[in-house]
Amino acid sequence: CMTFPVSGRRRAVTPGIKKLCRRLDARHSDLLLGYDVESLHQLRVTLRRIRSLLRNDDSSEGHDLRHDLGKLAATTNDARDWDTLVIGARENLGSQKFRLVQPWLEDRQVASHGYVLDMLRSRQWSDVMHDLKKFVRRSGQAFGGATHTDAGLLQAKQDVHLAWCKVQSVD
Repeated sequence: CMTFPVSGRRRAVTPGIKKLCRRLDARHSDLLLGYDVESLHQLRVTLRRIRSLLRNDDSSEGHDLRHDLGKLAATTNDARDWDTLVIGARENLGSQKFRLVQPWLEDRQVASHGYVLDMLRSRQWSDVMHDLKKFVRRSGQAFGGATHTDAGLLQAKQDVHLAWCKVQSVD
């Protein structure tokens, strides 16, 4: 009894990534209109979710996209750190102590925002988003736009086949 590989790992990620790409576009636009701590946080969450879904894709293209998205996300780390530090200082120091450190903290916070905004306007961002959308289009077209259900059916087909092989080997 021969076994056969279950392909379709890429197909299983496409529907989730499509929705997250739209969310990523919205956060990108929000941040370019005016930096907002929550918009940055949501952008980071969305990047992390896309990268997590791409982990299910075994292609070199999926691996490269995960890497490139990770580089973009890393650019936002300092800004998120400064944002949370300023919020925490404002909440925990008391108004008098906070006023003493506020100018210093906010100068560094604003500088870190500049790096994020530069990245969002960069060629690197545009290229990675182009590659991501191309990946999603091609993934959706492969095998007629398969979905999570199709990947599940492929796995079930393999499981049934393996069980049938075991039954035949017992006879």
